[in-house]
Amino acid sequence: MSWRRVISINLDSKFFVSQAFVPSMEERGWGRIVNMTSDSVQLSTEKGAAYKASKMGAIGLTRGMAADL
Repeated sequence: MSWRRVISINLDSKFFVSQAFVPSMEERGWGRIVNMTSDSVQLSTEKGAAYKASKMGAIGLTRGMAADL
């Protein structure tokens, strides 16, 4: 699978879905977004760089959005 496809599936999708819900969360004054990732990024696996980058990126995205919102 290509770099762009893996990043799109595992990272971009989390960003765009979250962005769709943020306005209603801000309007209500609360909300939760739960993003799932994988422990395998900490292990040496056969998944490859794109997979690991996308999963670690999801962790950073989630933490960053929590701080921003």
